[in-house]
Amino acid sequence: RRLLSINKRFTGRGLSTPGDRDYNLRHDWHSFLSNDAGNGDVGDGGRLLFTHFSDRFFPLADEYLEYVRAFVNKTQPRVLYGHRVYNVKR
Repeated sequence: RRLLSINKRFTGRGLSTPGDRDYNLRHDWHSFLSNDAGNGDVGDGGRLLFTHFSDRFFPLADEYLEYVRAFVNKTQPRVLYGHRVYNVKR
C-alpha cells in the first residue's frame, strides 16, 4: 500500500532562513505541525517531519503510520479516538 500524494522532500530551497523553512512546510503535505522544540533527534530542530521518515516519492502507508505513532508519542496531543465531530467552533 502506498500514499497517493507525493513526499516532496526537496523544494529547491534549503533551511537557512525562516522563510525557506516556511516554504518547505507549505509544500510538505504529510507532516503535522507542532510547537515541539524537541532535542533535534527527529526532524529539523526537533520538528517531527514526515520527510525524515521516508525518502520514497510515493511513501508506503506503513511508513506514514510509523510517523503518526512517533508524532503522538513525542508530542502527546490531546486527541479523542473513535469519536464523531458534529460541530467545530473557533
